[in-house]
Amino acid sequence: ARIAHRRRNARLYDEGLATLGFPVAAPPDDDGHGHLKYPLRVRRREALLAEAQRRELELGDWFLSPIHPIRSRLDRWRYRVGDNPVAERAAAEMVNLPTHERIDEAWIDRLFRTVDLRAYR
Repeated sequence: ARIAHRRRNARLYDEGLATLGFPVAAPPDDDGHGHLKYPLRVRRREALLAEAQRRELELGDWFLSPIHPIRSRLDRWRYRVGDNPVAERAAAEMVNLPTHERIDEAWIDRLFRTVDLRAYR
């Protein structure tokens, strides 16, 4: 039941984001994907997270570094900034939309009605 709930929420995110011109998450083809979180890449992550907080909407961040959870002094882990530019950009742009049991269609509708996600692309 939990996985079905998360999948339904992911489908609602897919539909809402597609209408806004966002690419939608592409889970593996197998039907075992449970959508623990719904990933969304935006260019203005911190501004979006602040807006969501002002509106009391739960959004999350995750994998904030190419070697998460390490965020500073990456050189101590033998990582040089610039070695993986795609991962670095993804880490800077990633937010996640919740899919858990407290998130329902009304919550997702409220997100899309109150936050202009296009402004953060």
